Amino acid sequence: KDNNYILQYGSCTKNQMALCLTEVDEEWKEYFRRAVVSMRDYDSSFVGEDVKRSKLVNYFVKVIGGESTIEATTKMSSWSAPSCDNILLFMPSVSEHATIENQLNSYVLAAIAATFMNLSMVILDAPKDFDGFTSSQFGCSDALKKAPPGLSGIVKSPKWLSNNCAAPCQDSHGYREWDDLRRIASYSIPETVCFNEGRQSKVFVMGGDDIQKYLESRLKDQMAQRPSPVAYDWASRLGASAEEAEIFSQLNGNTQVWDYLGALVARSNLLQFQPWILIDVGFFTKQSGFPNAKSVRKGKMLSDGKGVTYDAIQVRRGNELLSDPQAMQFVSSYWNAHGGYDKEKHNYVPIEHYLGGYLSKYKCSRKIRSVYIATSDRENVEKEISILGSKTGKGKIKIGCTTFQFVFPPTPSKKERKLSGCAERYSRTVNSIAHFIIFSSAKTFIGDVNSDLGRLVRTFRLKLRKEKSEGDKKLVLLPRTMVALGKILHIL
Repeated sequence: KDNNYILQYGSCTKNQMALCLTEVDEEWKEYFRRAVVSMRDYDSSFVGEDVKRSKLVNYFVKVIGGESTIEATTKMSSWSAPSCDNILLFMPSVSEHATIENQLNSYVLAAIAATFMNLSMVILDAPKDFDGFTSSQFGCSDALKKAPPGLSGIVKSPKWLSNNCAAPCQDSHGYREWDDLRRIASYSIPETVCFNEGRQSKVFVMGGDDIQKYLESRLKDQMAQRPSPVAYDWASRLGASAEEAEIFSQLNGNTQVWDYLGALVARSNLLQFQPWILIDVGFFTKQSGFPNAKSVRKGKMLSDGKGVTYDAIQVRRGNELLSDPQAMQFVSSYWNAHGGYDKEKHNYVPIEHYLGGYLSKYKCSRKIRSVYIATSDRENVEKEISILGSKTGKGKIKIGCTTFQFVFPPTPSKKERKLSGCAERYSRTVNSIAHFIIFSSAKTFIGDVNSDLGRLVRTFRLKLRKEKSEGDKKLVLLPRTMVALGKILHIL
């Protein structure tokens, strides 16, 4: 009786082996919230007040998130929802240097701009033959052969963000025309007026390479202005309850605003991955013997801590750090405090530094702690760990008074080591998405949060505080997250 599913019909029923069931995800919940709002607002003897507040309807409301979410949806219906007449057209970067982490950050920022401006957001990817771009920058695989090109083959944009709008004005504007407008617009991003099946459409074109600059120069100050009725509506569009939207509209101080925004974004189900990507992500985690692999394969962000049995550490070394001046500044400071910095030898920070803060904060643990370590330098990290403690069994090591079981990403097979070019890019894409989900969902995360991946992880670990103790003014929590090196970068 506590399990809830959507019962499908139509072509599903042609297969006698099919269960024709799907989980009630956030997208379906919002669909049914709107149905409840519509029913309760319907002034007719056909739907009496006793029905609107009946046991059955109240149970239904509980399943889809409770009265607070119904209240937020009611508020959303009071302002003009975005339509396909007002569009933010997001054009992901086609640069071969744009990593998947960079692209995901740009996508999130574009969605933030779209919800602030009350625009439907449509992704327009470059066709495969655009300027000699013959394969996906995210790589090649059987899974991507039938998938949409570019970022749309990786990310599943929720319906509440896109409103099921197609690329605008297709009779007069193809990819090249929109790209020309994007280049001309650059910092200003003026609206383009065109006609969509006979209707006038206003389109704002933003590129993956431009979105950060545009937000910084044009929208950031407006977004931070308080008090602000615009901020109330903005928060509502991101799924905030009436109380949460009111708090957001009155916040003072940029840090509070950006962290509250980050927590709303993390909860909004804004960033979802295509099912074929999650299948390969699940295979990656299963190979490593990773706990909770099934949940990761489903793309679930376990930010509420339910079912999470692992901690995670991100250890960047070598070239990953050398290309990051802020991180290298911390590396040099660390070694200067530990005997002297040698630029040729010291392009890393020892694992002892990561585990030191972890052990001092969480003291002794009776349970064996399962810790996932993502690093490109597994051999040396394992050597450093072996020096810190003593082995107590297969794969287990005792450091101080705590026993650990360390789990590493799967070692590439001979076939995988021979991958090059397009196939290798896809492997990196899957690994990066897996690490994003693993880090965001971990019970404890230790790493740096100033890289593209780190910024994403920090944002999606943020949580709105449900209950506050007397005198505690914290509205947003960042549960069990330790910065190992570098500085914190907020969502904006």
